[in-house]
Amino acid sequence: MNLKKVFAFLLCLCMIFALSACGGSSSGSASSGGSSEPEPPAEPAVELTDPQYYFGGDWYGWWGLTDATGNAEDLEGAWYDCLAKVEVDESSATEEGVNARILIADEVNGFDDPLADIDIFIDPDGYAVGKDGFFFFDDAPLDVEFVIDDVFNYIAVRGAYVSDDATFNYTMLLGYWGHDWSDMEEGMRPYFFDDWYLPLIESDADMPDELPANAN
Repeated sequence: MNLKKVFAFLLCLCMIFALSACGGSSSGSASSGGSSEPEPPAEPAVELTDPQYYFGGDWYGWWGLTDATGNAEDLEGAWYDCLAKVEVDESSATEEGVNARILIADEVNGFDDPLADIDIFIDPDGYAVGKDGFFFFDDAPLDVEFVIDDVFNYIAVRGAYVSDDATFNYTMLLGYWGHDWSDMEEGMRPYFFDDWYLPLIESDADMPDELPANAN
C-alpha cells in the first residue's frame, strides 16, 4: 500500500471520530444509617451500551505510520496487517464507561510479544482512550484513542508515538472477525484479506493467533 491508502483512511478516520460524542453522567449511592439497620440492597449492575458491548471480541485489519522521524524515518508510509483481541470488563461498568483491555499483534509481533497491550476506558458512545500500557515500545507515553462506528463493523484508531529516538503518527482500521469488508473499497482492505482471511471466515474458523507472515 502506498501513502494514498493512508491518506484516504485519515479522511475516513476523521469522519468516524467526528460522529463520536464523548460524555456521560454520574450517579450517587446510598449508605446505611447505622449498624443496627439492614444493609441497603446492592445497586443493579450498569448494563453495557451497544457500542461498549460490540467493542469486545476479535478484530482483523491493518495499521500504518505517517510523519515518521528519527529512527522511524525509514518506516514512513509503512503498513501492516494486524489482529486484535478486546476484553471488556463488564463488572467495571458505570454510567461514565467501562474498562477494557486490547491486545494487538501484527506481521512482526505476535500475541506472545504484542505490538500493543493497552488498558482502555470506553464511554457509552463507543469512544475510548488508552489509560495504561504501551503501543510499539513501552518507553514512550501512551497517546491513543479508539472509536467504534455506528453499525459496529469497525474500530478506528489514531495515536502518536514519541520517544527520544523516534516519532510517528499511526492509524489503524479494525473490522470485527467475520465481517466481509464489502462496505469498504478494495484499496482499504488488509493485505492478506483475499488469500488468508476470506477462506477462514467462509469456513467459520475462529481468529488464529498469528498472521501468515509470522506463523511457524
